Amino acid sequence: MSNRLSEMSQDFLRLVHQASLRILEQAGVSFPGGPALDAFRGHGFKVDGDRVFIGEEQLSRCLATVPRSVELVARNPEKSVVLGGPGPVVRGPPGPVQVLTPQGQLRPGTLADYESFQKLAQTSRLRQIAPYKAIYPQDLPARSAHLDMLFGTITLTDLFMGGDSQEAANARDSVKMASLVFGGREFLDSHTVIRATINVLSPLRYAPEQSAALMILSGSNQLAVVTNMAMLGSTAPVDLSASLVLGNAEVLAGIALSQLARPGAPVVYGSTSCPVDMRAMAATLGAPEALWLGRAAVEMARYYGIPSRTGGGLTDSFLVDGQAAAEAALSLQNTLCCGADLVMHAFGMMGGYFASSLEKWVLDEEICSFILDSLRPSEPTIDEAAIEEIIKLGPGANYLVRPSTVRKFRDVHSFRLFNKLPHDQWQKKRGVDLGKVCQEEVGLRLGQYEKPPMDEKLENELALYVKKRKEEIW
Repeated sequence: MSNRLSEMSQDFLRLVHQASLRILEQAGVSFPGGPALDAFRGHGFKVDGDRVFIGEEQLSRCLATVPRSVELVARNPEKSVVLGGPGPVVRGPPGPVQVLTPQGQLRPGTLADYESFQKLAQTSRLRQIAPYKAIYPQDLPARSAHLDMLFGTITLTDLFMGGDSQEAANARDSVKMASLVFGGREFLDSHTVIRATINVLSPLRYAPEQSAALMILSGSNQLAVVTNMAMLGSTAPVDLSASLVLGNAEVLAGIALSQLARPGAPVVYGSTSCPVDMRAMAATLGAPEALWLGRAAVEMARYYGIPSRTGGGLTDSFLVDGQAAAEAALSLQNTLCCGADLVMHAFGMMGGYFASSLEKWVLDEEICSFILDSLRPSEPTIDEAAIEEIIKLGPGANYLVRPSTVRKFRDVHSFRLFNKLPHDQWQKKRGVDLGKVCQEEVGLRLGQYEKPPMDEKLENELALYVKKRKEEIW
C-alpha cells in the first residue's frame, strides 16, 4: 500500500507555478498606499495605478535571494531555534480577542490572560517560540496595546520573540525594543530576533499598513511570515487547485517585496486557506479541504526552496471536547507530517480563530509531543545488543526484569494528560474527563512558573521606552 501522504508531483507543482505567473503578469496584485509601489517601480516592475505586475524573470531574481534556513535568536541563547532545519518550529496562537472558558463561554481577553499564555510557553516541555499576541487584551487601548504585549513577551519569557505588524509604527517599535534587548541595531543587521505575520487581503491585495510593515521588518533583517487565508467560495474559487494558484500568486508577491526591501531577508511562505460553510457563512478550519490546502502550500514552498508555514491545532469547536481534540490532532498530524517549517496556532486555538483557550493549549501540547515523538527516523539504527538478547532469551522470555529495560524504559514517550491507567486506578487517581485534567494542568503550570532573569537596567529601559511611546501616541 502506498503512502497516502506522498508528495505532490513536480509536474503538478510546475503547473501551479505557471498558472500563478499568468495571474501575476496579467491580473497583477494591488498594493494601495504605502512605500511598496515606489519600491516595485524603482526596481523596474510594471505598475498601473495601485496594481503591480510581476514577470517571471523578476520573480526568479527575488526568489533566488531568499534564505532556505535562518537561526531565530532567543534572549536565552539556549532557546534559539533554526527555522528550515530538520525539525519544525512551533508556537501558540496569534490574534484572537476573546478567551474561551472551560464551560464554552466567550469573554474579552485581558492583559492578565495574555501574561498567562506567556507563562505557559515559558513552562512548556516543548521547544517553541514566544506566543506574541496569544490574546489581544481588550482592557488596553488598541493603539498602544502592542507596547504592553511586547513588554510582556520580552520580560515574561526568554524565548525567540514576536513582533507587531498591525501598523508601520508598531513594526518600528518591535525593531526598536528588540534592539534594546540585544544591544543595538548592529546586532539585528546580522541576526534575526523577531517574527511578525504579514496578512494578504485575498484576493490579490495587500493593505498599505501590511506592505509597509513588511518592508520595515525585511529591511531590518527580521522574519516576515507572508500568509494568505483564501476562503473557498468567498474570497477564492471553490475549486481547490484554482484557490491554490490564487494563494500562491498572492504570497509570492509579498515575498518578492521582502527581497526588494533587503535581498536575503528571511521570509516564510504561509497559508491557512480553507472552505466556507455556506450554511453558516463561516470559515471551516476543521475541514479536509483545509488540510489539503495546507499540505499543498508546504509543497509549493519546498518547490521554491522557501521556509513554509501552515496551521497547527486548528478547530471550529467552542469546547475542549472530542471535536476539538480530533480536529486539532488531524490538523497537527497533517502539518507536522508534510514537513512545515513553522507551525503557528500549534496550541490553544479555538472556534475557528475566534478565541484562545488555556486548557486547549495544554491539550495541543500533548497532541503535538505525541506526533513529534512518532516521527522518528524511518530507518533507525539496529541495536545489535538488543538483537543478541532476543536470540539468547528465546521464546517466552520476560523482559520486565531485564537490565536493558531498566536502562531504557524512560526513553518511551510519557503522557501528562492522556489516561493510560486501568479503570480502577484511573478512578482512584482522578476519575474525571480530559477537560478537567486540562484545567488542573493549567493551574499546575501557572503555579510552577518562574520569571526568567533579566538585567534590571534593561527591564527599566524597556519600561521607559513603552511609557514614552504611549505618551507620544496619546
